[in-house]
Amino acid sequence: MKDAIDPVTLFKALADETRLKILRLLVDNELCACSILEEFRFTQPTLSYHMKLLVGSGLVRASRDGAWVRYSLDEEHFSELSGYLAGFCGEPATASGSEPASDGAARRGA
Repeated sequence: MKDAIDPVTLFKALADETRLKILRLLVDNELCACSILEEFRFTQPTLSYHMKLLVGSGLVRASRDGAWVRYSLDEEHFSELSGYLAGFCGEPATASGSEPASDGAARRGA
């Protein structure tokens, strides 16, 4: 079973225009790094940096295919994120138990 979502890590991963564009590319497709790189004007090391953050956040899965790395969205993690955000709207939290702190303790790091 996966760990509960880490909202800080997720929001850091989402807080960049380039990473949001990468996620959009992966919505309907599993892509190799070279295909993602074709859509941007930066180097492979820069793409690796962004993909490391996205994979580390749990939003993207990476799988080796020989010499290639293929990336896809982790739909389960997106579902957990959606449930977490719904908790801010007075809706029930996800089954994973991830819910926003009602007293602000999580925001203060307590």
